[in-house]
Amino acid sequence: MKASRLRVDTRGRRTADLCAEVDVFWATYAGYSPAKFIRDHGSRIPLVHLKDKRELGAGPVDFTQVFAATDSVGAVEWFIIEQEEYTHAPWFRPPLP
Repeated sequence: MKASRLRVDTRGRRTADLCAEVDVFWATYAGYSPAKFIRDHGSRIPLVHLKDKRELGAGPVDFTQVFAATDSVGAVEWFIIEQEEYTHAPWFRPPLP
């Protein structure tokens, strides 16, 4: 296996029904383009985990490229949003008992 090849690339060629969920923050953090991963694996990416270091769009992830890739592939069924930090009030605050 070449050093530049991801393990999922090798497994994907051997398994026809392999699907993946890409976490765009951790792919970026690892130095790999999440948009490239989405384009390279096309129909195998029904889920995209949207996260950034800060509020969505305020960190290192290039969401313009991510959404362009998901639009070009057309296989993404779900976007899962994870927001750990924010500077504004939450949209919904459940009543406390």
